[in-house]
Amino acid sequence: MLRGILFLLSMALFILLLRGYVAFRIDQITQVPMLLKTINPYLFPRDWFLNGEAHYSIRKFFLGFEVFLYSILHRIEWVLFFQYIMYLLAYVGALWAICKRINQDKVFLGIWVLLIATGYKFGTLGGTLTVEPLTIPRIYAYVACFWSIPLIMSGHYLLAGCLLGGSGLFQAAPTLQFLIILVVWHFTFNTHKHTWKQLLLLLIGFILTYSPQVLLLKGLIAQEHKYTPEQVVHYLAYLRHPHHMLPLYFNEKRYWQVLGLLIFLWMVIRHQHLYRIDKRLLSLTGCMIGYFLVSVFFIYVIPVSYWIIFQPFRMFTIYTVLVFFFVALHIYRLLHHDLRPANYRAFLLVFALFKLERHPELFLRLVLLESVLIFMEGRLSRVRFEKFIYWLVFLSIALWYPYGRSRTIGLIALYLLFVHRSEVLTIIQKVWSWITQPKRLSIIALIGDIVFLGLLLFWQFTKWDQDPRQWNALDRLHYRFCMRYQVYPFPNYALELAGKWAEKNTPPDALFLIPPERAQASFHIWSKRSVVFIAKTFPLEQREWAEWTERYLAVRGILDPEKNPEDTQLVLNDRGTLGTERDYSVLNAETLIKIAQRYGADYIVASAQHLRNSDKLRLVAGPFYSLQSRLKSHHHRHSRCLYVYTFSDASE
Repeated sequence: MLRGILFLLSMALFILLLRGYVAFRIDQITQVPMLLKTINPYLFPRDWFLNGEAHYSIRKFFLGFEVFLYSILHRIEWVLFFQYIMYLLAYVGALWAICKRINQDKVFLGIWVLLIATGYKFGTLGGTLTVEPLTIPRIYAYVACFWSIPLIMSGHYLLAGCLLGGSGLFQAAPTLQFLIILVVWHFTFNTHKHTWKQLLLLLIGFILTYSPQVLLLKGLIAQEHKYTPEQVVHYLAYLRHPHHMLPLYFNEKRYWQVLGLLIFLWMVIRHQHLYRIDKRLLSLTGCMIGYFLVSVFFIYVIPVSYWIIFQPFRMFTIYTVLVFFFVALHIYRLLHHDLRPANYRAFLLVFALFKLERHPELFLRLVLLESVLIFMEGRLSRVRFEKFIYWLVFLSIALWYPYGRSRTIGLIALYLLFVHRSEVLTIIQKVWSWITQPKRLSIIALIGDIVFLGLLLFWQFTKWDQDPRQWNALDRLHYRFCMRYQVYPFPNYALELAGKWAEKNTPPDALFLIPPERAQASFHIWSKRSVVFIAKTFPLEQREWAEWTERYLAVRGILDPEKNPEDTQLVLNDRGTLGTERDYSVLNAETLIKIAQRYGADYIVASAQHLRNSDKLRLVAGPFYSLQSRLKSHHHRHSRCLYVYTFSDASE
């Protein structure tokens, strides 16, 4: 029992080691201020978004759970990190449960986890990731989806439904979509007379546990619809998240990766006798492909607004993990193959995983080459295939040439030694047997876990308020470590440092006009002050969309849309609010003051250097530089900085 817990903990920390951890950034830019506001209602008294009730209703259970954890742990950072560790443990536990259902061992799980952690962006669409790097509501939904797979495979339909419905209280969109996929999947491998009874148990479990959220959101669901379905899609999909919702705006390189994995998957399916595949996972993967095709139909052929809003391509998080299962199965088979070139192919694939984040095209080419080898293995005799594979491995090695000559030469030399010198393989086998001896492996894993957790919990970076150019080598190493594993986040970006200044030097009810589109940085969290507008926040109730639109246009320099209809239309057709910060950065002092006066802002945060020469603005703080920019810069000043200004009324 203890050894099993240690194994799961080691796998979870292994993902964390490879994947990293983020706090107070990305999606937490809106989530953490909402949590702070829930804990202390007196914060952000003049922030129009954070004082809207509808934003909290959809996160009622999630925020309530975080407030409960805060009452125990007393620090926001610990609340977020505790949830993330639990997420990784539950994630790995679900993968291990799937492996046990199809008789795969811990070595296979290790390969699968390595693929998921290193290839977290590979072969995904819609901006999805196989492993999220931070604590957000949808991690609960994803974990529930993964756990529902082994539960259904073992016949526990009611429990699977309850788990999906319960996680839907935190975020419903992924669980509702996966429920549809599970219903279809259920009919692909169940044909006996109890099929409908099992399906009914799944749905009853989901409805029973999810019904409290429906009651909580009845006001939001029944709200007056002031916009047409086309306008809803334009606001929520095109204007805000086209990279999540609209396939025409997905990264085109990811499409090639998806295609490469599909070719590989097809070769595996055609030669199932080589892999002993559980067909239930294959059918689930096929159901997900069908779901994506149906989604494209409901996005472009017969547009359905609610289907688009639910972000169906978020399901690539689960789909890619399932495809990686078959890639891991192939690597596992190569490791146990009796041909040494096949063993070396497995080594090349695993080695490429550690370069996957920087060079995904290398891994894609290797996967396509493996597809060719799978195809030829089923058509050549063993003698001919041995000769074919021997020479084709050199082509696999040649793919490394653009990424380093010495590395390529080293891989060729290692291959020749591996194939022609049996003692090399004997040494590798002895070392592997020594390491994987159960008791010794447990000790190694325990020591590694303790050291890594100790560094995460007790090696806090505190020199963020010093000039980075004065840091020594250990300080720079410490900074990079704590930026990769942000258990104790610190202000790093210019906007965050400006926020820290605001917390210390401005009254709690101060209102700031800030650069509206800084997706990596949060002024809210570090300043505990209200802001006029940030593009990442968007109200749930349609009656507030007009206010959002007015502020969005204002920070882009359009204060009177009726007088500037062409510019207004141009801005509202700007995909993904991409030009928001660009337009804000070129506004002159008069325009910034007019925006601030319209919304009652007390301070203006801007990066434009020319504003320092304005007699209408008074510089009160700055420049603020991002630590990373200052660390890389050899000059005292550069353009990537922010200033804080105040201003006088126009009447003065």
